Amino acid sequence: MSSSKLKKIFYENDIPPTRNPIYSQYNGQTIDVIIIDDTKSKRRSGGRPSIKGALGLDLETGEEFLLYLGAVKSWSEVLSYIKGKYNVSDEMYAICDGDSNLQQHLEDCGYRIQQCTNHFVKTSMYYLWKEQYPKEERMKIKKEISRIISTLKNSVAKAQNRS
Repeated sequence: MSSSKLKKIFYENDIPPTRNPIYSQYNGQTIDVIIIDDTKSKRRSGGRPSIKGALGLDLETGEEFLLYLGAVKSWSEVLSYIKGKYNVSDEMYAICDGDSNLQQHLEDCGYRIQQCTNHFVKTSMYYLWKEQYPKEERMKIKKEISRIISTLKNSVAKAQNRS
């Protein structure tokens, strides 16, 4: 979930997030995957605290559920809350960014981690920059990685449509 979407839901919407109609009503369905992220706002005096959000996906029905949206709690508290309140699969997957702190908490709770494709590309570009690849070369590699990811996404979508 993008930080702009979280901010819009959390700060710019008069409707409480749990009643937001873009998500399905949770009625005990099994949550197979969570998409989890937070905003990394600058913590200057008077600044907003980090907002943590988690969406749950039921892979059988394709339904999305807002599992958590809030500020202040630690990742371990958020993950404990999700496991305690929702019917999570024994083989739970988490899609997240490359935040090592978040990934460590997810691993400690038994989640299998998949980095989101946007963050995968950004992380790849960072490491190429760190290795002092020329910018022109990095952009060529970025374009190729993005093409491969797009091809994979399209192949999966076609396979799902045939099912």
